[in-house]
Amino acid sequence: SEAVRLQQDMSRIFGDPDGGFYYVGTDGEEMIVREKIIYDGALPSSNSVVAMNLLRLGRMTGNPEFEKQVDLLMTSFSRQVASLPAAYTQFMQALDFLLGPTREILIAGDLSSPGTRQMIETAHRLYCPNRVLMLKESGKHGEDLSKIAPFTGPVPSGGNGPAAYVCENFSCRNPVRSASELESILRG
Repeated sequence: SEAVRLQQDMSRIFGDPDGGFYYVGTDGEEMIVREKIIYDGALPSSNSVVAMNLLRLGRMTGNPEFEKQVDLLMTSFSRQVASLPAAYTQFMQALDFLLGPTREILIAGDLSSPGTRQMIETAHRLYCPNRVLMLKESGKHGEDLSKIAPFTGPVPSGGNGPAAYVCENFSCRNPVRSASELESILRG
C-alpha cells in the first residue's frame, strides 16, 4: 500500500495530465518551463522508471488507472523514442513489459517456511522477464495485500503449505505446491 501511495503522490506532484512526468514537481521552485526528461543515459530517466513502476503496480493491483497513465506517457514520447530507440533503453524495457506477455506470480505461504522460501528463490533465479512476484502471508500482511490487490483475496494464505499461482494476462493456472513444479511452469 505504501508503493501505491508513493506513486499517487508522484503522479499528483510531477504528473502532466497530457502524459509524462516533469523533472520538477509542483511543490518545487517556480520555473518558466518545466522539463520532461526521457533520455536514458548511465542512469534511466525518471519517466522510464515511472513507466515501469506504473506497469508493475497496474499488474499487482489490477487498477487500470496505472496503465492508462502509462499509455499517455508512452504516447507523449513515442515520436522521440521512435527516432532513436537505442537512446531510450529503460523506456524500451517498459514498452516490452506493456506489450507483454507478463506473468504475475503469487506465492501464498509463510515466509519462515523453507518451501515458501524455495519458491521465492526459484522465481528470482530463473530468467523470467516481465514478471511481478507477490507474497501472500497469513495475518495482517495477507489482508493488506488483499486490499491493494483484490484478486488475491480468495487465495488461501498457505495454511496447507505454500502454493504458487502463476497468472498471465490476468488469468491464473491451478496452484502448484513445490518449487520444482513452479520451475517447470516458468521454464515452459
